[in-house]
Amino acid sequence: MTVAFFLGFYNRVESDLRNAFASEFDSGILVWYGSDSRHRPFDINAFKARLSTLLRDSSVGSVLLFLVVVRGQDPWVRSAIEAIVGGDARVRLVIMENALDSTTLMRSLNEVGISAHSEEIGEARLVQYLGGSMVLCVRATWQTGFHDALARAQFPSGAVQRYFTERVVPPAQNSNLIQELRAAARQYDHLLYAYRSLRYMPRDVKREFKGKFFQDETTAGVVAKLKTDILR
Repeated sequence: MTVAFFLGFYNRVESDLRNAFASEFDSGILVWYGSDSRHRPFDINAFKARLSTLLRDSSVGSVLLFLVVVRGQDPWVRSAIEAIVGGDARVRLVIMENALDSTTLMRSLNEVGISAHSEEIGEARLVQYLGGSMVLCVRATWQTGFHDALARAQFPSGAVQRYFTERVVPPAQNSNLIQELRAAARQYDHLLYAYRSLRYMPRDVKREFKGKFFQDETTAGVVAKLKTDILR
């Protein structure tokens, strides 16, 4: 069995990973030690204790440590992790520089045989659910794209291209966003809203959209809520 740790990644990434690998987190195959910022490292002592326990388990064949080392971070964090690992041949340390890069993490997990298990959404089922109406997807520029998040959640690519329109908003330039969304309700029945770094969505604007409305901090979180509702 391979166990993977995520060390120091910003907590926004956790939602993406948990939506794709919920059962793996629940079973302990994936372990999260995140951080709020580069100035506040994860709990290294807790990680050390958890790793020590795992390495005494004969069913654990290998351990992957994904450690993010961001620019400006104190180098002692990397040194501390390397010291904890020592020369144990079962442990492989992977250094990354982007604390928000969930895509690379997912690809790396797939490469070692840890794959996301997700029920595919059929095109006919999706079109029926949407009533043939268009979906507006709104996110900040730094967020994972909605089309990528929908693809990872096993939505049909053709229907996604036809029915889901993405609006990417720079966080510092969204003062008129709520008014623009109110106007967009005349064209779109459904709204998917990844609100992290964007404006609060008032209730009266939500009611402008005649169909479905889902919001979450991240695009992956929004898509997970949409998929849960479709499969219900």
